[in-house]
Amino acid sequence: MGRKWRWELFQGSRYMLGLMKRDIHYVDEAVTYCRGRQACVQAGGNLGIYPKRLASYFRTVYTFEPASDLWPMLLHNAPESNIVKMQAALGDERRLIKVSRERRDGKPNAHEGIGYTVPNGTIPTLRVDDLICRPAIFSIWTSKAASCRRCADRWRRCFDAGLSWSARSIRVSVLSA
Repeated sequence: MGRKWRWELFQGSRYMLGLMKRDIHYVDEAVTYCRGRQACVQAGGNLGIYPKRLASYFRTVYTFEPASDLWPMLLHNAPESNIVKMQAALGDERRLIKVSRERRDGKPNAHEGIGYTVPNGTIPTLRVDDLICRPAIFSIWTSKAASCRRCADRWRRCFDAGLSWSARSIRVSVLSA
């Protein structure tokens, strides 16, 4: 889009911000497939970089981030008034979860974006079906894609929309609206 961001002002590790800077063009590419740009649902708000970019394209962006350590950075990095920020998870069933940073293989985490949800926490999970908007784009950040694929399938059934997943570290499903 030709906009210049002052990346040094964003909060988050240099490593994670570097990954986002490298991959931000995937967001721009995905948006080109959207006919309507009224609403966008973005699961895994992380540091707020992708919701911030999406806010320049859409009237309203709904972003979900369950990790309490990422939440303040998302608020700082994405203050745009057309981003509805929810400290919650997005899934296919209502339940309470928590975010774990412990890798299942015992190796140390590479950056703050690595985490997954586990049951029996205090963070609510909202169902895609509960949202009252019809988004033009539904984007999913990194490992959350596998668990949210069921969510994307619900969108596809509800709106008879085509679904495509981009490669690399962001996975984006594009819906026609």
